Amino acid sequence: NWLTSGNALQGAYGFSDATTFTGVDRATALTTYGTIYVLPSEDEWYKAAYLKSDGSGYTTYATGDTTPDGIDSLGDTTYDSVYNDGFNNGSPLAVGGGTAENNGTYDMGGNVYEWGESAFDGTLDDPNESRVLRGGAWNNSSFNLQSSTRDDSGPDYESNFGLGFRVASVSAAVAVVPEPSSVGLLVIGAMGCVLRRKRG
Repeated sequence: NWLTSGNALQGAYGFSDATTFTGVDRATALTTYGTIYVLPSEDEWYKAAYLKSDGSGYTTYATGDTTPDGIDSLGDTTYDSVYNDGFNNGSPLAVGGGTAENNGTYDMGGNVYEWGESAFDGTLDDPNESRVLRGGAWNNSSFNLQSSTRDDSGPDYESNFGLGFRVASVSAAVAVVPEPSSVGLLVIGAMGCVLRRKRG
């Protein structure tokens, strides 16, 4: 909310007071502010992490279909890759410290589990219900980094490592303006019709 409006209580996330969360209303916030900052929904997060850059489908890991470097095919970690280097230091990597993933993102697989806006059961109807966690953490096996793996936790859960979040910006829909070449073709076509009528 602070990034959206400069006020922690105004934005996509509703609060009845400084500590009581009442729900999410992206539509109203988009109408009010034009661009909002939110935790990504599970669908948004999944697409950003696993959609192939050409849009042709989804991959098993955020870096492709092969097991990421440093994790063997049995799923045991070797703790020597960009995914697990943090284990040697007892902490995750610095933000952006890994390798580029499918869509130019970083750290979506194997750095820290990332909180999502979505409820684990798919319907956010209780402010206290479990939310989706995605991506796996720096000390996990390859199973936790796979696109098929979902985890969850209550919104009041705290951890000194292994959990984090990313912020997504969402903008209001912009009217689609035809490409100049399309407009040009329409004008030429209209001129052709006018010239035919004049000749007839």
